[in-house]
Amino acid sequence: MLEQQVKALKNEERILLGDYIFENVQWVNNIVPSQMDLNRLFATMNTTGIQLEQADILKSKLLKQVSKDKALFDAMWLACEHMENYFERNVRKVFPNAPWDRIEPEHLACFKEELFVKDESASKRAKQSLTIMQLAEQLNSTTVSGSEGNQDNKSNIELGDVAYDLDTETVYCRPIIGFPLLLIHAYRIYLANRAVELGDGTNDVAPRVHADKLLETFEPLITASEDEVKEFIKTLWQVRYQFDRWVVKWVERDDSDDEQLRLTNISQSDSNGIRYINRTQKEINELVMLQSVRNFTGERSAQYWITPFIAGLIKDNITQDAQAIALLEKIDNDLSLAAKPETQKTASFKLAKQHQPEVYSWQVYENYFAKPRGTSFEHYWFQKLEYILWKKESDRQRQQFKNYRITAKNSVEHVYPQHEEYQNMLERDFLDAFGNLVLLSPGENSSYSNQAVKKKLVDFEAKLQYDSLKLKAMFKILKEQNDWQEAQIKEHQKDMLSALAKHYDAISNML
Repeated sequence: MLEQQVKALKNEERILLGDYIFENVQWVNNIVPSQMDLNRLFATMNTTGIQLEQADILKSKLLKQVSKDKALFDAMWLACEHMENYFERNVRKVFPNAPWDRIEPEHLACFKEELFVKDESASKRAKQSLTIMQLAEQLNSTTVSGSEGNQDNKSNIELGDVAYDLDTETVYCRPIIGFPLLLIHAYRIYLANRAVELGDGTNDVAPRVHADKLLETFEPLITASEDEVKEFIKTLWQVRYQFDRWVVKWVERDDSDDEQLRLTNISQSDSNGIRYINRTQKEINELVMLQSVRNFTGERSAQYWITPFIAGLIKDNITQDAQAIALLEKIDNDLSLAAKPETQKTASFKLAKQHQPEVYSWQVYENYFAKPRGTSFEHYWFQKLEYILWKKESDRQRQQFKNYRITAKNSVEHVYPQHEEYQNMLERDFLDAFGNLVLLSPGENSSYSNQAVKKKLVDFEAKLQYDSLKLKAMFKILKEQNDWQEAQIKEHQKDMLSALAKHYDAISNML
């Protein structure tokens, strides 16, 4: 096929093709040990390689602009890109020669070359790669590894003078976004910082925020100066540190297969002259619950809230949970009330630049709930109420509450059924009112089916955890008044709108 295509070319085109091949194709001779099984080497190189992805292509294009300290910035990128492990562990592996006995977790907040790279040779060693000889040694070592015993049963994995304490708690994590989307958020933060520092009217990224638009998003930076590329990679380092510290991850423990959205604490300890780095799960708090709301609603492929949240964490050097919660509540409120023609994209970038987007007052938006919209109500408002009710809950020791989490839900349930099992009817305006609706998972919704409301109450109270705190509030009225009709639906809706209004007013008054 190739020969036929070449023969079809004109003579001038063949000459141009030959010149291109001569000038661009490189031949590499790899010398391997004489005893090497060549078939095995070939199979290993073909099956253990990693497919080139958009992020790899982007890194290659950006590093082309870097002529000085290329290996160092390559290493910084490498520490940021592995998202299935915690940042400090990545950094420890990429920069093993740093003085880890003196490095505290907060030292990782921004990259300091004098701390992580002692000399030029250390910078060069930071670039991770295998030569053919190293690959051959790796292959040969696999034939005897079985006889050397399994080291996985050790309680501590030592790395030089640093060890990960697995006895305390082994934490596995999965991020809520992938590395390509993190790169885009980091780039938006970089652009927002330039707009603030230079006052040059720097604009947001042009394409919509989506991982599939990675290369298109970065087109301006690919042709930018070396200093700009380096500044972006330094920003990426800062973003990754804050992301691991303050943004929830899917976490599981050794004693459970269930993943939960959690935050973790990082701490250090010394024992017998060895420094231990530990990750332990935090207690469920407002940050976890509100991020759960944001994660499960809106444009999940973009997660717009992350840009202003991490930008604010960096700008204000936030170190306390209360500060981070106040920041996120302000961002969440502004994004939820964004006024036309403001979009989630434009509003989030303005917030990252420390500007106030155009927003409606809560009183204007409250009219939205007056109409009986039924299943057309935005799911966000149900989840937002779950967060507010979680904050207000007084009986926090009840096991059903302690087991409760804000999770992905997409099924709007009519508490007074649309087709009640005893054929009792309710006026449509009340049936589809916000006060008669709750957001559940499809499984939870089908479990209640078309049962009478009092039967649903019995099922609700028999469960090990609350399906919904809004549903709990509805059943509280039912138990107090022994009925669920128009009056009770109106009362519950009034209570929920009052809770929303107080939340928005409280956050506004804090500013």
